[in-house]
Amino acid sequence: IIHFRNPEKMIKHLLIHILLITMVILVGCNPKKQATKISDEACDTLKIGTRYSQKLTEETPVFIADSFANKAADAFTMQSLLKNHPKMLPLRKEPFRNIHNSSRIDTIYHFSGSRDTIKFYRSREKDFMIYFHLTSPELYLDSCVHPGMSKTTFRSIFGINRPVGNTIQLANSDGTLRYIFHFRDDALARIKSDFYFE
Repeated sequence: IIHFRNPEKMIKHLLIHILLITMVILVGCNPKKQATKISDEACDTLKIGTRYSQKLTEETPVFIADSFANKAADAFTMQSLLKNHPKMLPLRKEPFRNIHNSSRIDTIYHFSGSRDTIKFYRSREKDFMIYFHLTSPELYLDSCVHPGMSKTTFRSIFGINRPVGNTIQLANSDGTLRYIFHFRDDALARIKSDFYFE
């Protein structure tokens, strides 16, 4: 036990200890830092099977990855965006006349920030994502797939061995769910969706 005759000295000593303890807690227990580290380690071994599609390929190479395409379409929900990214992607609602029944008004939910956009269509029956454009590294389509990741890691995860340029598409078998990945300087710069709904 340390005894202080001077109360000011005691307060100064306590403040230094509190500051040191706070710094140790913030650096050592930062969940975001730990989650990133765990995710990076998992990405080294993650493998998602793809196959090259000659049928769907036009100018940009298309690789079929059904498991990824279907899962990635559910990566974001309106509830998760409202909870996790309300400042980054503020919500705006737009009334939209139902194509099949003109007497009904549905809603398009725009989650849009300065760099990113995610849109949902809400009808009486269901909600579903209709479009996204992502450039922020915080927005993950999968545990490893996000803007900012290296092209080398991307190709390794999806087993892409053939020569490709700076644009790669992943799709489901019938081509209704497509994801367009644009690379710049060996890093994933942006991801766009190209969804087809009947």
